[in-house]
Amino acid sequence: FNKPIYIGFSVLDLSKLLMYEFYYNKLKKYDPDLNLCYMDTDSYFVEMKKNPYTIIKENIDDFDTSDYPKDHECFHSKNKKVIGKFNNQINGEILEGFCGLRSKMYSYKYIDKNPVKCKAIKRSVVDKTIT
Repeated sequence: FNKPIYIGFSVLDLSKLLMYEFYYNKLKKYDPDLNLCYMDTDSYFVEMKKNPYTIIKENIDDFDTSDYPKDHECFHSKNKKVIGKFNNQINGEILEGFCGLRSKMYSYKYIDKNPVKCKAIKRSVVDKTIT
């Protein structure tokens, strides 16, 4: 048997466990009205009813905010690149819109930016055909 398959399977399962534990044991406690819009192996899109910055500031030990602008109220370099700490891929910007069609195919909008993610489709095709 090919041992790297077992290792890869274990890593994937541990990643899922970390994601689910953080969502149910922490995020849902911080904001019980939180809605999960999309989840992948290593990311979430959530709709928060409470102020996300307040949640992050009050629970800074769970988050890596080192990529936020240095003048942002939640900036802290304490957990920079620490495994198991969660970060905001748009670095403290407010998400204005989200559309998730299926696994690995979604788009989101924030302050004049609209990244589109479509796994297994060439970037040039996505850029030319999806707006």
